[in-house]
Amino acid sequence: MQKNVTVIIPIYNAFEDTVNCINSVLKHSEPNTKILAIDDCSSAGSFLEYSKGKIVADNRLSILKNGTNLGFVGTCNLGMEQSKPDDVILLNSDTIVTKNWISKLRRVAYNSDRVASVTPLSNNAVICSVPNFCVPNEIPLGYNIDEFAELVESVSKSNNVQLPSCMGFCVYLKRMALDQVGYLDPIYGLGYGEENDLSQRFIANNLINVCDDST
Repeated sequence: MQKNVTVIIPIYNAFEDTVNCINSVLKHSEPNTKILAIDDCSSAGSFLEYSKGKIVADNRLSILKNGTNLGFVGTCNLGMEQSKPDDVILLNSDTIVTKNWISKLRRVAYNSDRVASVTPLSNNAVICSVPNFCVPNEIPLGYNIDEFAELVESVSKSNNVQLPSCMGFCVYLKRMALDQVGYLDPIYGLGYGEENDLSQRFIANNLINVCDDST
């Protein structure tokens, strides 16, 4: 049975990028989607104050602020705990999402009971980078991000290939998998490698990580 989704956006400074990210999520997310943005005690001030007048009021969006800096991993774990029993999408605050992104990621997630994580494609996502693999790419000349997303979907073969690791910039995580193996390991603190560790724990429990090559 498919679950509702909470999008978790950890914030630390880079407020302008974060506003653009949240506005894209609000534009392209379903009415029942919850969006939880968590300011991890940014040194640049208060994101909530900065964002006033820059983000349209929407009851899907909650903006919290940590009392102390928990680091990326701690903030993600807090969000995952607070969003029970939903599935979650961890989304970096400098990411721009496109049309039908959640419904497509969810569809792939529920193709199999073994799927734990689903990562979309991006112009800058290491092993999920397009058009060139494992390098940061510019959006191809003549396309904006929405047009490029449409192109990607139109040529997708929906192979949903298995990955050794999800990519943390944007990853759909099924609650059943999190209940089975736990959250991100706090040892990774500020972040780097935490998604690799989580993905390997999924694999050790006979679950799989896949790429949604239509998104």
